[in-house]
Amino acid sequence: MQGRWLVGTIISLGLLSHTGQPGWTQVVADDTLPLAERSQVSPGLNAQIDGGAVRGNNLFHSFREFSIPIGGEAFFNNAATITNIISRVTGNSISTIDGVLRANGNANVFLINPNGILFGRNAQLQIGGSFLASTATAIQFGSQGNFSAIAPSAPSLLTVNPSALLLNQITGQAIQSQASLEVAPGRSLVLVGSPVNLDGSTLLAPGGQVELAGVTGTGSIALTVNDTQFQMNLPLRVPLSDVSLNNGSEINVRAGGGGSITIAGQNVTLADTSILRAGIEMNHGAVGSQAGDVNIIASGSVQLTEGSFIANSTLGQGDSGDVTITAASVLLQDGAQVNASTFGQGNGGTVNIQATGSVSFDGEDSQGEPSGTYSRVNRSAIGNSGGIQIRAQSVSVTNGALLSTNTLGQGNSGSITIVAEDGVRFAGVGALTRFPSGVYSSVEAGAIGSSSGINITAASLAVEDSAQLDASTYGNGNSGRITIQTSGAVKLGGELPEGVIDPGGIYSFVGEDGIGNSGGISLSVGSLLTVNGAALVATTFGQGDAGNVVIDASREVSLDGQSPIFSSGIFSSVSPIARGNGGAVNVTAQSLSVLNGAAIAASTLGRGNAANISIDVSDKAVFDGVGRDGFPSGIYSRVGARAVGNSGNIDLQAGTLSLTNGGQLQASTRGQGNAGNIHVQVADTVRITGVDPTTELASGIFSSTETNSAGNGGDIRVDTEHLALQAGGFISTQSQGSGRSGSIELNVRDSLTARNGSISTSSTQSSGGNIAILAHTIRLQGDSDITTSVFSGAGGGGNITLGARAIVALDDSDILAFSRDGRGGNITFNTPVFLAFRYRPAAPGTDPATLDGNDRVDVNASGRISSGVITLPDVTLLQNSLVGLPSSIIDTNALLATSCLARSPRQGSFIITGAGGLPIRPDDLAIAPFPTYEILPQVQEGDEAGRGNRADEGSRGDEAIGRKQVLVEADGIYPLSNGMLVLGRSCR
Repeated sequence: MQGRWLVGTIISLGLLSHTGQPGWTQVVADDTLPLAERSQVSPGLNAQIDGGAVRGNNLFHSFREFSIPIGGEAFFNNAATITNIISRVTGNSISTIDGVLRANGNANVFLINPNGILFGRNAQLQIGGSFLASTATAIQFGSQGNFSAIAPSAPSLLTVNPSALLLNQITGQAIQSQASLEVAPGRSLVLVGSPVNLDGSTLLAPGGQVELAGVTGTGSIALTVNDTQFQMNLPLRVPLSDVSLNNGSEINVRAGGGGSITIAGQNVTLADTSILRAGIEMNHGAVGSQAGDVNIIASGSVQLTEGSFIANSTLGQGDSGDVTITAASVLLQDGAQVNASTFGQGNGGTVNIQATGSVSFDGEDSQGEPSGTYSRVNRSAIGNSGGIQIRAQSVSVTNGALLSTNTLGQGNSGSITIVAEDGVRFAGVGALTRFPSGVYSSVEAGAIGSSSGINITAASLAVEDSAQLDASTYGNGNSGRITIQTSGAVKLGGELPEGVIDPGGIYSFVGEDGIGNSGGISLSVGSLLTVNGAALVATTFGQGDAGNVVIDASREVSLDGQSPIFSSGIFSSVSPIARGNGGAVNVTAQSLSVLNGAAIAASTLGRGNAANISIDVSDKAVFDGVGRDGFPSGIYSRVGARAVGNSGNIDLQAGTLSLTNGGQLQASTRGQGNAGNIHVQVADTVRITGVDPTTELASGIFSSTETNSAGNGGDIRVDTEHLALQAGGFISTQSQGSGRSGSIELNVRDSLTARNGSISTSSTQSSGGNIAILAHTIRLQGDSDITTSVFSGAGGGGNITLGARAIVALDDSDILAFSRDGRGGNITFNTPVFLAFRYRPAAPGTDPATLDGNDRVDVNASGRISSGVITLPDVTLLQNSLVGLPSSIIDTNALLATSCLARSPRQGSFIITGAGGLPIRPDDLAIAPFPTYEILPQVQEGDEAGRGNRADEGSRGDEAIGRKQVLVEADGIYPLSNGMLVLGRSCR
């Protein structure tokens, strides 16, 4: 650019020396007009221009040269009836304007010079009308013809207003300005060149129009011209060249109304604190006043750098216009900003950015001012902001850059809408301020109004390295909802920048001084991934309800890890100082994993209810491990210590559920409110196993009321095909306060297996909760216990009801219903088969503590007032048959009696009593309803001698069993006198 300026200056100086008097104004008429209509130029520093060809209200001048030196003046001495003064330069020199260009009255001035036009620092306009300077080759006048600088001729009947600029050059020439050029209020200032460069220049048109166009090649630019203003008709149908504003250049059309700016070029650049300023000026305007728009159109890029900005704002009374940027790519960096806000009484405009490629906002300037886009209702303002709309291939907001539609005054802030065909990325913090990059749509402290929220639609979204999306209310009004739609992944988290403690995420708050509701968070995504403490949070700290958090993922939801302070996850809460209810948390996905201290939580710590948590996962749900602070991964519904309110329910549906290495589902109350219920519905297997090796926290499903609480514990219900409790895994309800413990209901369609697991309810002051288990089979191993306990007070112990086809208890596994001061709970076995290793009923009043570690199975229902009723099936037949298996392979011959089994001749009777159970099927083999003492040989036909001979009970019996005889089909299971069971048939 400096090279171009130097060349222009050298040419101008050369022309001055060539034409004679140095310092004289170089305005030289040509001879292309009829002699009587030629321009008449007085010599000297101040040149007066008379003559010209008058056509209607148009005055035409034609010059071989047109330049004004420093201190000089070119004065068009036109008649008052002239509307348009149209001037052309037909020679080969550029026009250097470094003095005053003046005209009479309100005439508009057109100057075309295909060789280029330079405005020096001292250039001025003293005209009453509008001004257009262009390097176009001709000006078109509708269908009447044109006024050309390269094919000059006398104007014919060019009596209408100019209608177009004609371009007929392969290589155009520049318009450059270092000047402060100003037109009268409400008028237009138009510069069209190839390219157009402003270098420390100021263009002023209060309430009027400033239009810049960089064009090249051939074509035309349509114009709309009235008596006072010019306007280029967009879009331009010609190839474009660059337009740049540098070194603090400024275009200002701000006034009491009107005022618009249009820039069209291939690449449009604002650098070095350059400014476009429109809107309503301070102390100007009135109710109903409307400012114009700012439009930037680029076939290539639009770049704002180094603190440059575009502002279309209301400082007085009236509404500001919009800011629209259309380009292939848009970049704002180093503190550059686009602002359409209201500071006075009126509405701010909308910022519209559209790009076929990328839109990027990056960094801060040297003073810490962030790059970004703003549409705000500022402090002391009364009005609404219009919002921000961005549509692009991709969008990035990084290193402290912001998109903001906050309201700080009285009015509603507009929404922020981002639509990207590819990805949207927010990352990092400001280098100086350490303020997070992100999107903010909030009602600030002291404000009265609502924010309209944040809407993002993209192929993917990343919120990384402490960046944030925040739609909150800290004043008097509601915050809008954050809505995200993507078919790809939403990723939250990343590295924590130095000096920053907040890992970032998506936030919807009611602030401490806020009076209103937060709009919540809604995600419809392919997958959601959060790491290193990043979270989705809907919380109320003030007077209002927190919004809902709704996640709908077609694939996975993964919450993983912690920052030094925060857990990754999804959180809805009522803070300690708040009065309001928490929002619901709803997650729908194909799979869910909550790992390494991450959590899904709904809690109330103030005055209000926590909301429900609903999880619907078609495949697997996994909760594994604890965080660096020992916090277990899981789902939590809580009432805090000083809270007044109820915690919500946890409802989880999944294909499979795994709680491992400390993973938990927990509903608890520490204050004045009830803990929520937990309902787990799993199509296949629930697996609860393991203890975190560092914290020794066990995996489990847990409902509790803490010490000094005044609420009831929540119930736990599990519906599943298989349930496995292993390695310390547990299902438990507990009451340490004045409320009752919750109950446990397990419905297992197939097997419930426990190996060093536990199912328990306990209460320190109130009634114990019940345990009801219905399964196909129940197997307890490795000191697995089913217990209900009440440790003080007259409350009764909870009842235990077990229903299954078979119940097996081994390895010191106990079933206990205990109440220290009250009545023990009832224990009911609804099963035809109960197999227990070394089982012996404990005596009433037995201390349950003495029953653990005794290497046998105990069933006890002790209580100080009375013991509970224990209802067992008749297991006499099978009880003593539980023996250790030999190390050798089983000899099946020892289990078969190939001889017949005779009835005992001894006197007496034997009565079998049943305890219900399933009826025998027609094809079942029945157990003989009488005892046998010995095995007799099977008598063959014709062998009457053998009938009545008995085998010895000892060796002869064993011999008979092992003897290979004729195969005889068994018809039942028979107990021998030594307690052993064999398969055989009765003697005839």
